[in-house]
Order: sequence, then C-alpha cells, then structure tokens
Amino acid sequence: MPSILFLALALTGPARAGDPAHPVAGDTAGLGRYLTEEPDPRVFAVPDTVLERVRSDPSGAVPELVSFLVEGTDDPFLQVKRLHDWVAVNLRYDLEGLLQPDRAPAGGAYGALTSGRAVCSGFAGVQELLLETAGFEAHTITGYARGSGFSTLVDEQVDRSNHAWTAVEIEGAWYLMDTTWNAGNRLEGRWRHDYTTDDLFLDPAQFVTTHLPLDPAWQLLEAPIEAGAFQAQAFTTSGFHRQGLAFVGEAPRLQQVGAEATVRLSVPAGLWLTCELEAADGTRIPGATLQLWDGDELTIRVRFPAPGPHQLLIFTAPLDQQNTWRVAELGFMASEGADDSFPTAYRPYEADRASLVTPWSLPDEAGTVRIVVRVQGARAVAVDTPGARWQQLQPRKRGLWVGRVVIDPDEPVVLLARRGAGGQSWDHLLRWPGDED
Repeated sequence: MPSILFLALALTGPARAGDPAHPVAGDTAGLGRYLTEEPDPRVFAVPDTVLERVRSDPSGAVPELVSFLVEGTDDPFLQVKRLHDWVAVNLRYDLEGLLQPDRAPAGGAYGALTSGRAVCSGFAGVQELLLETAGFEAHTITGYARGSGFSTLVDEQVDRSNHAWTAVEIEGAWYLMDTTWNAGNRLEGRWRHDYTTDDLFLDPAQFVTTHLPLDPAWQLLEAPIEAGAFQAQAFTTSGFHRQGLAFVGEAPRLQQVGAEATVRLSVPAGLWLTCELEAADGTRIPGATLQLWDGDELTIRVRFPAPGPHQLLIFTAPLDQQNTWRVAELGFMASEGADDSFPTAYRPYEADRASLVTPWSLPDEAGTVRIVVRVQGARAVAVDTPGARWQQLQPRKRGLWVGRVVIDPDEPVVLLARRGAGGQSWDHLLRWPGDED
C-alpha cells in the first residue's frame, strides 16, 4: 500500500530574499496527465558519465544533468516532473543516519548528491537546486507533517518542524510537491524505494490535510487553516483525494463515542474498500466493523469491544487489484464496550458493495433467524452451516435476498453468493462465528 513516509529530520532557516509574501496557488485540475505513477523515461536515460560527475563534482555537473533532463520538451510541468522524478529515483532515504546517533545523516543538497543518501532536508534541497538550475523559482518549505509514527490518538506538536517539502513556481503560480514521500516509504523498520506521484501537484486544500507549513502563506490557501483546525481534521492520505473519496458529514481525527460509531463516505465506482479496527497497541479486532452500501455511499458501522482508545484504518484499491493501501485513519475514545460483534466480511461482500440488512448479530439460542441482504448481480445466495445444512435465500426486488434459516449459536454461519453470468462457484460473503470457534 502506498504509504506516508515517516517523520523526517527538521530543516530550519529563514526564507530566501525574493520569496513572495503571498504566493498564489496554481490550478491543479488539469494536471492529471502528469500523475503517471511511473518515472519519466528520460530519468533512466541519463548517461553514466553524467551520473558519475554528479557524484564526484555535483556543483559542476548539476547544470549538465538538468539540461539533459529538460531537453526535448517546452512543457514546464513535464520539465518539473522529470526533475522531481530524478530526485525520487536517485536518492535513497538515509534512515540509518537518522536513527543511529553515532552517524549523522547525509545533509545538504551537494552532500546528498555525493552520497546518494538524504533525509527530507536533503531531498528538498536537491529538488530546489535542480529546479532553480532549470530556471524555475523554487522554495523549500518547512513545517509539520503527519508521517510514520503519527497516531490519531496522540496530540500533535504542530508548532515544531519535522519535515521539509517543495513549492515551485510555474507560469506565475505555485505548486506543491513532496519528493521525499514520493520516493518511497518505511516498511518493517527499513526504507524501500516505492515511487509515486501522489504528492506531486496535489491541490493545496488536500495537501494541507497532512502538511502544515510553519509559514501559513505556504499553505497556498486564500484562507489558511489554523493549527487547531489542522489537528482536528481526519487523517487522509493523498491517495484518498486522488481517488475521489470523501467523508459524508463530519469526520474528526478523534471522536468521543459510546459502544458504537458510524462513519460515512462517498466512494466512486471502480473502487473497493475494506477497513480494520485496532486497539491502541495496534492489535487488530475482528468483527468490529460492518459495511452497508447505498449506491456510491458507504456507511461503516463500528462496535468497540471495550472502553478506551481505538483506531479505524480504511484501505482501498481499484476493483481489479487485490492489494489495498491505507487512505484514512480515524480515532475513537469509547466510553463503553459493545456486547456483540459483527460478522466477518470477505472481499466479494466488500467489492460487490453488498449490504446486510439483518441480522447484524445472531441470537444466543438455537432457532430460526430471518436473513435479509442486498447483493446486486447475484444469481443465488445461500447460507451454510456445519452438518451440511445448505439453505438458499429467495430473491426480491432491488437486489434483496430474503430467507429464514435454522442456526445453532455454537456453530458458525456462512453467507455465500453465486455471481456473474454463468458463474458456478460460490463466494464467501459473511461469516458469523459460533461460540465454539
């Protein structure tokens, strides 16, 4: 899952002379063609002799490198993307230098070019150097960013700088990028290259959900948000916005709730979404969430097993992909715990945007239960329990399937569907655990 890079080394210092007091944001609406999720091929065509000189004599070789990268196009946005891509591809985050007190991380633009390693200040410094060498006005922005280690359950120190990113002026307007985050991410204690364009030319109103500059002018907003408003807003990644996701109604970073909570989102067609509830220590809690779909609007019902802090993690991906990535995170402080849990949902339930009407929990005693579920496009829906009790539901209008089934609270109950024209296999949708599980 494309992820947000961890909190990086702070970079401090005054703005350069000549920086505009009130930079004006550019229109990002028509820049989707540059968000390719792939580095520009020109980046990989740089001659080895040039790369060797960049390492041995960066101050002398940078003009030659920049000239090669921008050659062949007069499109300033493409030129900026190529310069961004070269930095994202050729620098490696110096995680070891950041974490080991006996070895300082590579710093400064020329130091980063010589070693090929840098923390965020080095990434931003090299980015600014290349852009200005190409004739663009650029500015390194410092401030607070919600990187690795961020938690919805912990107060943020937004008045302290922990990150650096870049603004570039193109045709009289300013655009934002975070080359560090676009270069890769931290996974299981190690940094890995994982190129993306998620934080390139992102709309300032979306960029400010994760990046808060020390100088509010560099939010590039007509009405910059205050620190308190930044802290209160939900944690959403650039991927959340790129895919057109949106919360319906209020979705603060941390909510005071009882034993249950409700989250609503608008989810464009072509995506599937899954979510997990975690305890404060990161332990995943099964049976804590249930998705209820109504067209493109999703309601997530959440049940907390005990009082205390919890985090809801939301993941998504295109329908043709199996692997999801985290796009949002919400915190909850539950005042009490729920007695019951939800059934476990499988990918077909989530991808088909199914909706369980009833029951959300099974009774404690054996007997007959009425099951109602909406599964659009299903050819058949059935319930399976141990002992070969296969019980099919009956179709109704608008994708509803209804039936009365016999259950034993000691045994698991599985809801299945046969989908698609000519489909013969049955896919698991939901599973209610039995008391003996």
